Amino acid sequence: MLEGQRIDIRARVETVNGYSAHADQLDLLNFVRRMRYPPREVRLVHGDAHAQAALKATLQEWAEGAGHELEVTLGVEQGAGAALPEIA
Repeated sequence: MLEGQRIDIRARVETVNGYSAHADQLDLLNFVRRMRYPPREVRLVHGDAHAQAALKATLQEWAEGAGHELEVTLGVEQGAGAALPEIA
């Protein structure tokens, strides 16, 4: 019920195996690498700016080597002008 009205929700529950909220950079890279169909876009929305930038560089390096097109967007890029560190 929402504001006194019954609303039918047409949704399904999906399970994502092999993913942990406590994963480190290697775990996250392996999670993407093991996907049957690699994503064309990844949005990193958690973690500090340096960690996001490092994971972005790692994902892009893997994608380039594997011949996949991949766009990685950082959540910190959406913030109020937060400066990202340079990753060599």
